[in-house]
Amino acid sequence: MQAETASARWTLANLASTYLFWALIGAFLASAFGVMVFNYALVWLPSFRDAESSPRELTMYFSIGGNGFGILLGILLARAKRTEGLAAIVAAGAACYVLAWFALPDLGAGRGLFLIFFGHVIRTAFAFAIAFNLAGAASDRHAFAGAFAVWSTCELVSSSAIYYAASSTFLRFQSDGDWALVGIAAMGFALLLLASVRGRSFDEAPSERHRPLKPVSREGATVTVVAASPWVALGAMTLLGAVVPKYVNVMSYWSTAVTVVFVCGLVACSYWVYRIHGEVAYFHRSSNLFTPRAALLLFLLVPWGTSILLLTLGGVLREVQKQRPSSRRRFTGWFNAWCIVFPPVAMGMVQEQINELAEGQAESESESSPQFT
Repeated sequence: MQAETASARWTLANLASTYLFWALIGAFLASAFGVMVFNYALVWLPSFRDAESSPRELTMYFSIGGNGFGILLGILLARAKRTEGLAAIVAAGAACYVLAWFALPDLGAGRGLFLIFFGHVIRTAFAFAIAFNLAGAASDRHAFAGAFAVWSTCELVSSSAIYYAASSTFLRFQSDGDWALVGIAAMGFALLLLASVRGRSFDEAPSERHRPLKPVSREGATVTVVAASPWVALGAMTLLGAVVPKYVNVMSYWSTAVTVVFVCGLVACSYWVYRIHGEVAYFHRSSNLFTPRAALLLFLLVPWGTSILLLTLGGVLREVQKQRPSSRRRFTGWFNAWCIVFPPVAMGMVQEQINELAEGQAESESESSPQFT
């Protein structure tokens, strides 16, 4: 029988509980920001904007070509399963941007189009390499969903929030040319992150990572209400903006109140997510269970990470229920539906199950302890 490879034993929770995972994501976002700063700035340079060949019309074709070539390069980089290839293309991009910075403002349209092409190659290759590495290393059924969530989040952030941040950076530092330094610094930060994980990969077997926390009893209904407060705050802000847009003073007071509710609810949810993963590990140290720190990062950084975390918790608690047939079954098909439709309800269900397991654990310990008369 052929031995199982080390990479086949990695779950999404194992992957997301490592520094390598988050360093790769951070390096991608930093390099994407640096690329977008230059891509946005190049089309506004005089030598590029006033060219007779109308290079503005060609930027779309060069961007599409860079994305296509980046997909192929990302596949090759993913096969290597190392970070050296990613570091090489980021370093090459940073070097090209440094040379372009020295050539400003007389950078020709042809060189500008090449930089746009190469920038899209870097961004797409980086994103595809990360997604392929995560999907290839993990073996559980949540691996593809997790890799797709990371990929989608990176694309969403890099194509929207980072784009606006890059454009704002250029407009802020356009007069003195310091925008180029900001973009190059972002590429340098990406290189530092990649250098910090040099030699690491997901080929080795995952190490023991759980740090169990003693369960704390909480009312499931209270958890649901507190977890729903950020959602209610967002809905209230939208409603207030539509109903009372003319009353500036009223809107200002209500906005402050709603913001306070949102922040307090988010902090409470973050604390619950951190604690609950350690408390579940108290009963069962499953390889599918995220560490508290990894769960907190996924909850805060990935928009739909809450659903992934809750579905994972449900699967782990089902394993605990199989080991303890006396516990009441709470996770029916409705639990999975609530994880997607309205996660706060599923959070309350998880808390109720933890309370029941803690009570059963306390009863079994009291029965097994020696009785003295």
